[in-house]
Amino acid sequence: MKDYIYKLREKPEHIRKQYMVIFLVVTMSVVLGIWIYGLTNRFDAQVSVNIDNDIKPFTLFGESIKNTYSDLTASAADSLKNKTDSNVDPHANQKLIPLTVVNNPQQ
Repeated sequence: MKDYIYKLREKPEHIRKQYMVIFLVVTMSVVLGIWIYGLTNRFDAQVSVNIDNDIKPFTLFGESIKNTYSDLTASAADSLKNKTDSNVDPHANQKLIPLTVVNNPQQ
């Protein structure tokens, strides 16, 4: 392989460009062939049937939002019911903190 590269370096530039184009066409043909082979497997009839049977992401997302909304409304209704039922003084458990008055000498 090294000998081939050294021989190629000794050739004129237009010949080297021709070899480069030939090598590029062959390499890209191999890549294109692999890509087309992968596409034919992807669009097989059995695969398309399986795709139709999969869960749709937006359907799953919509159901999640509906469940969240129903949970929130149920929670809000429970908290409102508990708030109206209880007659607890909200200030009953608070402690009083004595404050010290500080004289302001600038007055």
